[in-house]
Amino acid sequence: METGTERPQPRLARHLAMAEVYADQTLSQRFASDLNHLLAEAKQTPRPPATTWDEWLGAVTRTLGPSLTDMLFPAGPVKAPVIPPHQRHLWRNRLRAMRDAVISEPQPWPELRMTVARLYLDLLAAGVWESGEEWRPELRDIVSTLPLRDDESGPGQLESYLSSLIAVCLALLCQEADLFGSAPNDAIAKSAWEKAAEIAAFADAEQAERYLYHPDQPYARVATRTDVDWVIELAVDSADDPHAELRAAFESAGLDVELIDGVWVSKGTFKNPRRAAARIATLIGDNCVTMAYNDKRASVIIRDGRDVVVADSVAPRWRYYKLTTLATPESLLGDAEGLPPTRENDPFRPVPERVAALFEAAGVNSQHILMLFDSFRPRLR
Repeated sequence: METGTERPQPRLARHLAMAEVYADQTLSQRFASDLNHLLAEAKQTPRPPATTWDEWLGAVTRTLGPSLTDMLFPAGPVKAPVIPPHQRHLWRNRLRAMRDAVISEPQPWPELRMTVARLYLDLLAAGVWESGEEWRPELRDIVSTLPLRDDESGPGQLESYLSSLIAVCLALLCQEADLFGSAPNDAIAKSAWEKAAEIAAFADAEQAERYLYHPDQPYARVATRTDVDWVIELAVDSADDPHAELRAAFESAGLDVELIDGVWVSKGTFKNPRRAAARIATLIGDNCVTMAYNDKRASVIIRDGRDVVVADSVAPRWRYYKLTTLATPESLLGDAEGLPPTRENDPFRPVPERVAALFEAAGVNSQHILMLFDSFRPRLR
């Protein structure tokens, strides 16, 4: 309860119905102005403590009003708003300003960060960005702020809604993106995943479904239940297995890969094992040792930052390469015509000190991998 000596808690100046806000350009401008003012005030004001969900929700309702609170903590799926085409650019600009307010320090209260994320979901479903992709880095920035900080707490129901909202946001960002790809959309999705996937692991799919929309507006961007299930499942697997995301990337690439004594090994019917080993090294994107083989050939790749070493059973020598800024092991070694030329090479046996040092740095028993490698080409002994 507030007393005369307590500082009044920040609140929206007007508690407007969101359906009316979206329908009226004047009201939408007032709403955006009010919310930006609230975000600024909340940065300077501690959130009032609450011991129960009812207390916490009551405080949110007093701050945001019933309509926005219901949108933030939905009881069921909602319809996407209808935004007139001539107002779409206005909403894009408004949300960009709200994003800037949310990500700058000090950050506003958790429910206000969630509010801006929810507005992004609403307006993506309304097709406000049309065919543009500018929303991706903005939503990534918002998602990165959603996990509660060490000095923040809330009732269990808050964390349940929060994890579900994060799962839906990640599902949107992962559409038309590959968590282990190198395209701009891939990097954006990966960045958001690294910041928030740990929380998405606690999401409840049924509750997350309340944040989903039917794509009934032109240019609608919406997540599906399948998208959300995939995010939650991968987030849960990642919590139990640090390589779960990588295994998912291998599966998506059609590669059957096992981690054997520190070496990522793939056996398949592919015609070019070197290309498969290079693809694996590219997906890992870090220091690694990979080996791929079929019934006739085997290839080993060692990656240490930009240094790449490869040995192919067809031409059994260690060959050394340096990746350029934009190159990957796959772009360097994936050519079916053969290995690229290099002046730096050593005989396969005995293992040169340079290669032995790389094996040791990777925590790999070089004799073990050489035995595996040799078993596919007995003539190399």
